[in-house]
Amino acid sequence: MEAKKRTLKVTKWLGTVPVIAVCSACTQQFKVPLTALNRIAEAQQSLQMQFAGHKCARDQAKSASG
Repeated sequence: MEAKKRTLKVTKWLGTVPVIAVCSACTQQFKVPLTALNRIAEAQQSLQMQFAGHKCARDQAKSASG
C-alpha cells in the first residue's frame, strides 16, 4: 500500500499572513511565532521549516514496528 503524500495546508490566516497550518497526512499542527506575523515570507518560511522537520506519527509507528 502506497503512503499518502503529505502536504502542508494552511487552516488559519491573519489577513494575508498564514498563521496555522496542518500536515495533510497526520494532522499535526504548526503555528507561526508572534515575531514572524508581520512578514508574509517569514511566516511561510516558518511553517515550511516546521513541516519539513516533523515526522508523521504514522511514519514513526511504521518504522518502530518494522
